[in-house]
Amino acid sequence: MSDLNLIDVVNLIRAEIARTEIGDVKRIIGPQGEQGPQGDTGPQGPQGPRGNDGKQGPAGAKGNQGKKGDKGVKGDDGADGVGIARVEQDIDNAIVVHLTDGNYYTIEMPLINDDGSLAKEVHYKSGGGGSGVVDLSGYVKRPSDTHGGKWLLYREPDGTNRGEWAPATTDLIETNGMLMFRDIKGRFKPTPEELENINTQLKANRFMWEKIQELDLKAGGVAISPDAPDNPDNGMFWFDNTEDVMQLFIWHKDSDAWIPVAPPTTLDARVSAGEATQQAIITQIQQSLDDQARIVAKVEELTITKGAVARYVVTDTSISGVASRNGELYVSSPTAADVQYLSFAPFDSNGQTTKPCNPDDIVEFVEAAGGRNAGDVTRYKVISGDYNALTVEYLSGTNDFEVGEAEEVYIYPQNSDLATIEYVDAQDELLQIAVSSNAIAIGSKADKSYVDAQDNGLTQRINERVRLYGDNNLTDEWRIKQQNTSGNNNTLIVAKDGELKLYHVKYPTSDDHAASMKYVDDEIAKIVIPDIPEIPEVEEAIQPLLWEYMGQSVEAVDLEPGQFTYRYSGSQGSAEGWVKIYTSIYDASGQTLASQVVFQHDMTDKMFLSMMNADGGMGIHMKAKTLYFNQGNSGAKYHRFEGKFWRVAKSTVTGKKFILNVPGFLPTFGKPSDIASFSLPDEPPCGDIPPEADE
Repeated sequence: MSDLNLIDVVNLIRAEIARTEIGDVKRIIGPQGEQGPQGDTGPQGPQGPRGNDGKQGPAGAKGNQGKKGDKGVKGDDGADGVGIARVEQDIDNAIVVHLTDGNYYTIEMPLINDDGSLAKEVHYKSGGGGSGVVDLSGYVKRPSDTHGGKWLLYREPDGTNRGEWAPATTDLIETNGMLMFRDIKGRFKPTPEELENINTQLKANRFMWEKIQELDLKAGGVAISPDAPDNPDNGMFWFDNTEDVMQLFIWHKDSDAWIPVAPPTTLDARVSAGEATQQAIITQIQQSLDDQARIVAKVEELTITKGAVARYVVTDTSISGVASRNGELYVSSPTAADVQYLSFAPFDSNGQTTKPCNPDDIVEFVEAAGGRNAGDVTRYKVISGDYNALTVEYLSGTNDFEVGEAEEVYIYPQNSDLATIEYVDAQDELLQIAVSSNAIAIGSKADKSYVDAQDNGLTQRINERVRLYGDNNLTDEWRIKQQNTSGNNNTLIVAKDGELKLYHVKYPTSDDHAASMKYVDDEIAKIVIPDIPEIPEVEEAIQPLLWEYMGQSVEAVDLEPGQFTYRYSGSQGSAEGWVKIYTSIYDASGQTLASQVVFQHDMTDKMFLSMMNADGGMGIHMKAKTLYFNQGNSGAKYHRFEGKFWRVAKSTVTGKKFILNVPGFLPTFGKPSDIASFSLPDEPPCGDIPPEADE
């Protein structure tokens, strides 16, 4: 709120009174009372009528100024203005303002708070008896200085409710924090970190100006300095104006290096560049000669590998089955370029076994003499399958297929890396063109005698050190040496007797560097091996004791300790279906299961009995009925547990181990050593019978 004088406050009071008047009655607004409790939610009312149309859209662009109209008639005189006639102060320090129209207003003090800030509201009474409150926080006094017609902004920088008017400048206008545009590579800029600081229009303008300067340099400008620019973008130019360099470079991101794009402008540099180019041409010629020799060797090898011909007759051109009779050939299409599947009979027309085929092998068809296109050739590459059902890829040729015509077939086993004669001829033609081009280029760099001397020297050195069979077979010792910084020759690589040895390996500084034995030993020596504490002996674990199922043919009186059998009748899940489980009176550790007297418990529908597989999963389960203990004669006693409503989850297998579950009775627990070392007593002990167990 800007500073308001007394007349401003009086005008606000008059406006407030005019706003609250209703006819001849004046509405007096008192202080707001406390908010009452929230009432109950009323029932949902009927759907209201369709609402009015939405608010009007934004205004269109400003049109051209219209033609000035005719001068209007003079209007009526305005109402007389109202001013302050006099100002008094009553005994309560309130200000009484008398106006020239006869009205007066009593304004309660103070208008200024104790901390020096202006009050945000003023209380008043009018001469007519009304009273009220005017909220001053939303009012700002019009500035007296318009600063030459500039746009003005009102701000309260210190929060004291004492604001100021200032011309609108870019440092006062906040941005929405979403300044985004793309750089030369299409990436969005700026980064989120940069956005935090771009909070005014001034900072946004500066940021964009800096980025435009960077784009100018990186898009087409050239940095000129003796030192390479930092953080270059792909394609950026740099001219090294060092006196002995004077050369233009371009930054190649994939190579992570500055690449020369023009020869140096110094004489020494041009001479060095010419010599380097000459040496590169010599090396290329030698490489071309070596490649030509290898191609000739490939052609000779191809001739040897091609081997004997096999003859077949086209029997089917739609692959309706597989070839089975001697000499049969099935193809998936009569058009050579459309064939994707082949099928050879196990034997050719001469009774020779069909050659095996492997992926990447080459299959060549030559139409036999006397055919409509005798001598035409078509080649395929094997993708998968065997000779009786091959998936192939068309390579070349126009030798189409027709039922009844004879084909001569050559199979190149594991030969996809070799070259066809057509390929060799084509490569040889390209090689001759390259050699001719190199010869022209050499004419301006070195004479023939120089090149011949270099070639002879290279050939002699190779023949002295290496004898090659094929492409990469070394039959003699082979070494690589190089001078060190002291001028002495260091042996770096030795290949001998089927072994490769490396010497003078640089101390590794990256993951892809080789490591010497010394480096490995040094690193191992740095490893600190902590003392391993002794592991204390662990007592045997207590575990459930298992029962071995002895099958349906074993009688209960013949059961040994830890053994059981059972009998059943009826059908699953029925009251007529029952199961009787018979166990030895001793568990697998030789311990008795119950008192040695004869007794029984009626447990009808009171608990659950089950035989669980020791290797996991339920076997048979049922509702308990009656538990009988110490049945049989004195020399061969057993326990019998009866149940009904039995169901089978997994079948029992003779000799398998099970956990018997009789709540409150089984399973029993013990240690593995107890099972291996127990012995039965001569006479089972007979304990006292509790009174409640005498049934």
